[in-house]
Amino acid sequence: MQAPDKSITKLASYYPNGELGSIFRQARMINYFNNKLKNLLPKVFKTISISAIKDNKIFLATPDNTVAFRAKKQLKSLLEIIKEIDGLTHIKEIIIKIELK
Repeated sequence: MQAPDKSITKLASYYPNGELGSIFRQARMINYFNNKLKNLLPKVFKTISISAIKDNKIFLATPDNTVAFRAKKQLKSLLEIIKEIDGLTHIKEIIIKIELK
């Protein structure tokens, strides 16, 4: 049985166009959209945040069951709010998840 590779790779050896660079770009983009979304959401939905964007779907997460339930009942109005954000006008579907902490 072989031990897993636990070697440390220096951050300087990663390239911006590589896989890690892609992950950083996506994280920055989601942070940007989350900041925009927080300003547009009603107070009852302030715990909702974007966790991922894939194709025409946006994945929202909240740690609050009640907020998730309310959001699922108001998908149409949430979609209208999300489409107000430049860069998210192509979104057609919202998926809401409860974020366990």
